[in-house]
Amino acid sequence: MSSQKRCITYVLWPRLARVIVACTAMGALGSVLLAGCVSTPAMDSSSGNDDTTRTVQTGPPSEVPTTSPQEPQKGPPMLEFAGIEWTTRFSAQPTAPGGNTFSSAPDDIRVDERGRLHLSVGQHATEVRSRRPLGYGSYEARILARLDQLDPQAVFGFFTFELPSEHPHHREIDIEFSRWGNPDMTNIQFSVQPSNVEENRHRFDLTQSGEATTHRFNWTPGRVEFVSWHGHGEYPPPPEMEVARFVVEGNVVPEPSRARAYFNFWRYQGVPLQGAEREEVIVSDFRFTPY
Repeated sequence: MSSQKRCITYVLWPRLARVIVACTAMGALGSVLLAGCVSTPAMDSSSGNDDTTRTVQTGPPSEVPTTSPQEPQKGPPMLEFAGIEWTTRFSAQPTAPGGNTFSSAPDDIRVDERGRLHLSVGQHATEVRSRRPLGYGSYEARILARLDQLDPQAVFGFFTFELPSEHPHHREIDIEFSRWGNPDMTNIQFSVQPSNVEENRHRFDLTQSGEATTHRFNWTPGRVEFVSWHGHGEYPPPPEMEVARFVVEGNVVPEPSRARAYFNFWRYQGVPLQGAEREEVIVSDFRFTPY
């Protein structure tokens, strides 16, 4: 055992934002292999929406599928939604978060004739990110979906993230809808990473009577205020429509730098959906107002 060396490195990524790469090797060879495992070049390259370099996995250690029943399909590398250009994500190999493959095919992710963004998850995950950083301001998503009835294995995320980044938590601010594989868990989380610090997160249950909900965070220097409400009414919502509100303040709140806005829809730990074959969420509108 004295000659054996086990190396474990943690790398942050959107969603649950704990990416774990582990390698076991002998002596100095282990260090070489580990260095190769954690290479994550910038996504803003000439490779379009290819994502073949993201080989890390997120979430707790688990058995992540190494193959997919059906190969993901590549679609348009860019979409225009809510007056903003968004880059789609494509990955033929399991990658973070959760060991998912990502499809950018129109059957899986698209903007419809009414200008609404559709994201789905089934055999493959989907993701878009704003082509340009947005900075301080209010980020608001108007959703059409029964988020309270999502498959327990599904994770729908609305967040900011910077890649590449020198920030230890990639300037990540999250609104996430998931039960993280457990039907008895709460189904929505507000957080500023690191979310394992209790003061940085708020978990609660969203119960809907219809499909329309709105979710917003106001990002200003040293402060993030989250709020969710029923319907697609204007901000601030009336008290009877508000679902939850939460504030994070202090040094944990990052500066925006080059963080972008993201939406993604994926399977927790890469495990198949528990009840549904496929889930879809419609983002009817995204509004950004600079600070």
